[in-house]
Formats: sequence, C-alpha cells, structure tokens
Amino acid sequence: MADENVPYGVVKRLANNEGRILITFDRDFGTILFVEGLKLPGLILLRFPPKNVEYIYKNLKALLSKDIDFQGKIVSVHEDRIRIGKM
Repeated sequence: MADENVPYGVVKRLANNEGRILITFDRDFGTILFVEGLKLPGLILLRFPPKNVEYIYKNLKALLSKDIDFQGKIVSVHEDRIRIGKM
C-alpha cells in the first residue's frame, strides 16, 4: 500500500520494476494513463465508495475470484459492474 503523498512516477517505477498490477482509488491514474501515456503492467481502478476496510476487502476478493487476466488491462470496478479495457 502506497502513501498518498508518493509521486506517480515512483509508484509507476515500482509497479513496472516488480511487474505488479496497480490497485487504486485514485482517479488521476486513469487520466494519466491516457494523457501522459503512463505504462503499467495493469491497473485496477476502484470506483466504489470505500465505506470501510471489510467492504473494500469483499469487493477485491470478489474481483480476484473471477477468471480475469489483469496483465495489460485497465479494470474499473464499480459497485454493480466491472469494466475491462486494454491499456
């Protein structure tokens, strides 16, 4: 889990160096992907209200139980749907 004050470049570099899929509530990452051409192994954008830790865990657990290849994808997780697009 990254500190909210860590610059995007640092988070991007860590994700790329370690081949990690980034999971975030930060809507700016989606914008940066398209505007600045940010490259990541994959991105999961959480688009539901973070009501509490249990709620976040429940939604992530449900997402990760699905047969989804997250590599090279942008996955947008809403309360009522999941959208998957290519990076």
